[in-house]
Amino acid sequence: MLLLVLLYLAALTDVHAQTDPSIKVEPEINIRSPYAVWPNYVNKTFEVNVTINDITSEQKLVAADFFLAYNKTLLEVVSVTEGPFFRDTRWNLAGTFFISFVENLPDGSGVIKAMDLIYPNLDTGSYDEWTMFPTGSGTLATITFMAIYQPIAPQSSESCSLGLIDSMFRDFINSEIPHDQVSGEYEVTPLQLPRTPIDIDIDVGTIYFRSEKAEFNILTSDYGKAVDTTSMNAYLYYNGSLFIDLTNEIQHVATGLYRIVYTIPADAEGGTYTLLVEGEFFEAKGTRIRGFLISSTLEGLGASVTEIENNIATVVVPGLDQIKVNLTAVNARVIDVQGTVATLNSTLGVIKVNLTAVNARVIDVQGTVATLNSTLGVIQTDVANLKANVASINGTTATLSTALGDVNAKLGDVQSIATTTLYAASILSALAVVLAATILIFIRKK
Repeated sequence: MLLLVLLYLAALTDVHAQTDPSIKVEPEINIRSPYAVWPNYVNKTFEVNVTINDITSEQKLVAADFFLAYNKTLLEVVSVTEGPFFRDTRWNLAGTFFISFVENLPDGSGVIKAMDLIYPNLDTGSYDEWTMFPTGSGTLATITFMAIYQPIAPQSSESCSLGLIDSMFRDFINSEIPHDQVSGEYEVTPLQLPRTPIDIDIDVGTIYFRSEKAEFNILTSDYGKAVDTTSMNAYLYYNGSLFIDLTNEIQHVATGLYRIVYTIPADAEGGTYTLLVEGEFFEAKGTRIRGFLISSTLEGLGASVTEIENNIATVVVPGLDQIKVNLTAVNARVIDVQGTVATLNSTLGVIKVNLTAVNARVIDVQGTVATLNSTLGVIQTDVANLKANVASINGTTATLSTALGDVNAKLGDVQSIATTTLYAASILSALAVVLAATILIFIRKK
């Protein structure tokens, strides 16, 4: 059954002559839910206009007010704004004053009190300069309501009067102008719940590894439209038994879209795991499963680290895209450095990491041992592994050029690198000077 909010006109019993002006509660449109199967109108908003009708300029209307009652269990007032009728520049020469309040009646109903006034000449306090006053029909105020309750089938529709319990029109000399009152009516039909299963789609990876941060995405829909479930559960199974209840890990992302972020335990056994998701949308239910593999090792897959942030490494596995790994959880440690590439050993196996990706830099050289600082921590390796060469010597300080940049070291600490081209050339130059001096002394003796 379609949701239909009907706002219709209900005239009061004391009907005046047809020529009398009136104040009415009237909708701009009949509002229908966009859903054909399960219309839900709760938290939806709609507008109601309070209008002045059939007023003449000769009646010299300059002020109007009204009290409008409504059912607070069905509706909530979002806003009350001034309409354009009194602001028409043909009779709005000095501005308007609009004010509104939302209060409670003794019977628990809500009431909206509003007043609109056309200012007189602010210097004289009169309307003597006015050649025209409000005429015809127009909107005095616009009220925005929000529906806060809707019955559920087989319950009956709910309705309430949008009743004008009092109103007043005043002319330029503060005399009352007789008029009719025409109230409105609000009705909301029951919510018709779907009886067919809702659709649940699960997106998971093909394979995960120990200590990897996995992300599972879930989409729930009904008749092709994304919907938020009224309840959802998620369970991970392994080897025919419940491995972990992931219900509390479900995060709402957008309408009908959810995700679960789960770190694979470091001691998880390798094999096939199954994610089961159950969802309910009122009386409609749905279930879906998806399976994936957990591998205990990266050995032989050519894994390499491209980035490390807060000890979480982004590991690229050829053919398997990227995975996230907590380096502490897998006991990762550096076992070798060659140039700018470090080899990590872990419970997942061997992983390669480019030292530039972990901001590695040489901070000290002692003999043949270089100390590097990085986001992996302090690494020590043989200087030769960094392809170090002596770039220059200044006094007792040598500048070493390495695969990770230049570093200064005391000359005595880099004696083992004396076989480099520049250092060997320096020694040969020194020997040449000594030989030349010896030859010169020999010639003088002759």
